[in-house]
Amino acid sequence: MTLLDDDEAAIKALNLDRLPTHIVDKRVTELMDLTGKKAFVTGAGGDGLGHAIANRLAGSGADIALVGRTLEPLERRGREIAERWNVNTIPVQADMSDWDQIHRAVREAHDKLGGLDIMINNPVMVAAGPFEKQSKEEIAVNPFRTRLFVSANTPDDSGWHHAVHRFRKWLRTTLAAHGEHGDGLTR
Repeated sequence: MTLLDDDEAAIKALNLDRLPTHIVDKRVTELMDLTGKKAFVTGAGGDGLGHAIANRLAGSGADIALVGRTLEPLERRGREIAERWNVNTIPVQADMSDWDQIHRAVREAHDKLGGLDIMINNPVMVAAGPFEKQSKEEIAVNPFRTRLFVSANTPDDSGWHHAVHRFRKWLRTTLAAHGEHGDGLTR
């Protein structure tokens, strides 16, 4: 066996032959171009993480649905983001602890933006105390958060992969009910 054979075997064993080599010469900023993508960001009306995420996604070119319980801050943040980054923004008022409002918010954002590509769940609700001392009922105040957080952390579940899979399945079902297939969610 030659050195070349060893290199080829290593490349195949490590799946290096499947790497996206077409992006090697691109700048990181080119790889993060989200122009034309549509993002749904909860908790984006305040001064915290949701607002920062909405700004970063908009700065990369994505149109943003800012989702939260109070309309005025969502409208104000939406105007600020739209002016700063020259993207489309829409405020969507919804309480993420209410499944009906979650479904309506997803539908409204999808319809107004012309689809959804990115979902950021950043609920502002907080449960106090050590996680291991909280019951499922105490944590389940927010069903959207529960689906992504509690399911992934309970001993009878197999982790984040399955929680994300269930969330994608739920989102596909929600979008399918409104005539959209949600095919982009598999990427």
